[in-house]
Amino acid sequence: MNVSIAFSCPDRNPGLTCTSCTTLNDTFCTGSNVTCPTGQVCASAYMKTVTEDGETVALTRSCQPLRKCFRYGTMSYSSVKFIIYTTCCLADNCSPPLAPWPSNALTANKQTCSSCFNGNSTCSSSNTIQCTGNERMCVLRTVTFSGAKSGQEVSQGCGTSSFCFFKSYSSVGGDVIINMTHSCSSHSTSLQYGILVSSVATLMMAKCVLDILESIFILGCNGEEKK
Repeated sequence: MNVSIAFSCPDRNPGLTCTSCTTLNDTFCTGSNVTCPTGQVCASAYMKTVTEDGETVALTRSCQPLRKCFRYGTMSYSSVKFIIYTTCCLADNCSPPLAPWPSNALTANKQTCSSCFNGNSTCSSSNTIQCTGNERMCVLRTVTFSGAKSGQEVSQGCGTSSFCFFKSYSSVGGDVIINMTHSCSSHSTSLQYGILVSSVATLMMAKCVLDILESIFILGCNGEEKK
């Protein structure tokens, strides 16, 4: 039996129009429209910082490559936990979906890492922290801000392997440009996709769809695949 699978492919230069904005402690923001480069889609990056004094959530909407969609990771240093997840959508001026924050796993594992934070440049410390949950990587994280806000933050601590996927992440939200770089080390040699586990199975399904769409966006097709 022959099965024919036909794809209706987008233009090789689809140029999606997406919202570019940044906001604090809100789940939605509006801003200017930007045209994405070929192969990129509309994305939301939610970044939560949890400290002893409370928590802050930053939302940035921008264009991102499909491979960075529906990712999740955490990092801990000193008494701070940083969480990031991304969601995406594939139409002009669409709003990426929300996703629930996963529960915090506090069970200690066998990993320990140096821990420090500096709001200006490099940081180094003889202090170590006990890693918990799936945070089995030692991470050096650098965040650079430019535009309306400028500066740099450097931190070291424990992180998940999925957090290390964001080893280079750039986002332009409104008039703020955020560049994050991560350097990770561990005995582990594999990276995991940080898709938001069982409570968000729908996002896992969406990720599978995006893997297919990525080949269409980036490689192009305009044809049929026959089996």
